Amino acid sequence: MIQERSVSLELEQGPISKDLEVFYNPKMEGNRTLSIALLQAIEEEQLQIALPLASSGIRGLRMALELPENKIKSLSCNDMNPKAIAILKEAIKKYDVAIEVHQQDAQQFLLESKGFDYIDIDPFGSPNFLLESAIQRLSRRGILAVTATDTGALAGSFQNAGKMKYWAINHTNHAKHEIGLRILARKVMLMGMHQGKALTPVFSYHHQHYYRIFFRLEKSKQKAAKLFEQLQGYFHHNTVSGKVGDTGENCTSAGPCYTGSLQDHHLLEKMKGHLKTEELCQLIARVQEDNTIQTLGCYDTHQLAKYAKKQLPKLQEVTTKLREKGYLAARSAFHETSIKTTAPYEEIIACFTD
Repeated sequence: MIQERSVSLELEQGPISKDLEVFYNPKMEGNRTLSIALLQAIEEEQLQIALPLASSGIRGLRMALELPENKIKSLSCNDMNPKAIAILKEAIKKYDVAIEVHQQDAQQFLLESKGFDYIDIDPFGSPNFLLESAIQRLSRRGILAVTATDTGALAGSFQNAGKMKYWAINHTNHAKHEIGLRILARKVMLMGMHQGKALTPVFSYHHQHYYRIFFRLEKSKQKAAKLFEQLQGYFHHNTVSGKVGDTGENCTSAGPCYTGSLQDHHLLEKMKGHLKTEELCQLIARVQEDNTIQTLGCYDTHQLAKYAKKQLPKLQEVTTKLREKGYLAARSAFHETSIKTTAPYEEIIACFTD
């Protein structure tokens, strides 16, 4: 018997893999909690919600039990696994909640529907196979939630897979998770442009073993074309000096990727009001701080101290000194010893002592 917030389910459990009889990952509880907080924070009511890959159904059950009644017009859970469907139906009876249950191929489920205001793609691995059908069935001003757990392809460990799946290349350095998240954002946004739709990130983060992005849709070819200008970014990094933006000898280039804002600050502030978990509030606070500086990538202070043969100060001391000089500086949300800043390389190095 597993217990997650408002829901308890009896499931056979073993090592987390796609071969589980009915897939359930307890480490994704925070992912589900943040989804509910976002739905609570947006202004829209009477939402038509779709979970094409419902699996155990715990996300849908929690939504039905934890969201205010005026938020949900319909909630549809789909899964191909008959055992998962049986467990979900039993839970629906147990909790007496209104959930429409479907047992179809996920693409078929989406394409045969009349559309939804919120679609959550949370697969084991890459979300690619569902992006086109999900975007096609997302309503005007709808929200698309996308999870990717194939971090090796996105973060540069498997570069050929990254090229084929996400049309980009990354490197396994300190900035890999920010760039990986931005590569994922670019792929989804390009899929939207293919249908004349603009998808803009409103909440994006990397946590544990996965990337997660929520997009707001606008059906506007003009807006989509304008967003294309932000999909050509490259993170250049000198592997000897640690300098960002360098394209000379000893440099790597990661991309192309999305260069715009990853967060809607107002939405995130409202989300924090619906969260009771300090860890998740801190996660949001970190991505908010990171997003105040619209530069691509970050500087690893440990690497800089090593390259410059300088003594390593506390990270906060570095950001404080840079701010005192008139530059923007903040802790990176994607790497614990890195900073984002508008300061030039030489000014950052000057913050270190001999």
